[in-house]
Amino acid sequence: MRSASLKPKSGKTPDVITADYAYYRYRKPSYTAEERQTMIARIREHLAAGRDVFAYFKHEETPEGALYAVDLLAGGRVV
Repeated sequence: MRSASLKPKSGKTPDVITADYAYYRYRKPSYTAEERQTMIARIREHLAAGRDVFAYFKHEETPEGALYAVDLLAGGRVV
């Protein structure tokens, strides 16, 4: 079984499909609305292809990560 290594850090890292799921770790302290829309589009593509998606946001110092996750869930309807 292959593992996925989909970790766009700045939106510039290409997706490499190596498994039947996608894994994202978003580590920047903040993301623009445009960057979040790009995330939603990528996640929708994976879901349409039948892949589970695991996406994590940085959440140590401020609530932005949790707020971005809520925004992503609402915009992408990822449940």
